[in-house]
Amino acid sequence: MAVYLAVGGWNTVFGVGFYVLAYLLLKDYLNYFVLLIPCNIAAITNAYLCYKILVFRTRGNWLREYLRFYAIYGLSMLAGMGIVVLAVQVFKMHPIAAQILATGVTIVASFFGHKKISFAAPKGSLSGGSA
Repeated sequence: MAVYLAVGGWNTVFGVGFYVLAYLLLKDYLNYFVLLIPCNIAAITNAYLCYKILVFRTRGNWLREYLRFYAIYGLSMLAGMGIVVLAVQVFKMHPIAAQILATGVTIVASFFGHKKISFAAPKGSLSGGSA
């Protein structure tokens, strides 16, 4: 769990930092919501590589795991995007603060999704990832 949290810390810094950079550079050209899409794709891919290699250490099919990982993170991303929109539109938060809030809310749930689904050993297999 400690390695997961350390990698999660890096992923948070990467994801939020990438969004902040994109927002600051492109806010005059693209809506804050539109920027969430490419930033989340980059953050999800970074997270997958870090979790696969450093945390769960699986040797499974990269594409299959990536797609399962993306499904978990995709649900997390959609929830996070909903939180951002709600925070910005209803609670009048700044988009950057809203993104930080959304990231914090989705961290814990994604751990269990990745442990039980993304990097779970195939049924009938004695090997698989460990956390």
